Amino acid sequence: MSILARGRLLTLASILGLGASLVACQPAPSGLPSAPPPARQTTSSLDLEAARATLAERLIAEGFTVERAVGGLHVRTTDPRFMRCPVLQVRSRDRESSQRRLVRPDRTVTTADIRIEEAGPRTRVSWQPTFTGSYLNRVDNIRFEQPCEDTGALAQLLSTALPD
Repeated sequence: MSILARGRLLTLASILGLGASLVACQPAPSGLPSAPPPARQTTSSLDLEAARATLAERLIAEGFTVERAVGGLHVRTTDPRFMRCPVLQVRSRDRESSQRRLVRPDRTVTTADIRIEEAGPRTRVSWQPTFTGSYLNRVDNIRFEQPCEDTGALAQLLSTALPD
């Protein structure tokens, strides 16, 4: 096969390979057993507005960005203590290359939608968090995001932020 024909085949293979995954990621084995999922709700003796104000104050003091939302709050932080992100192995998207590297996230974001509602004489606070790590594949200079594991620190903070 001529060099020109081989070059055309490699180009065609590269174009067809674009439909495949840009980044191959495999979490490094942690060897730790999975912990039970943390709590996702709590109740307080505070009324609805007092609970919202107290919770917002506490979260701002902990470094969160807090936005009022219908029925509750939307919060965000880049503090890494709320999540554990895996070290991933990335490789070049060029199938001919064997370059591989281990990468850690260089940015982390925890967000949570917090619902605050009346529950009889008490106020119920429930939350739905999302933990995301942002990685840079330095082999191909491609940024990607990956879900991270909850450490339970956010649930602990939210569970204890309001008086019982």
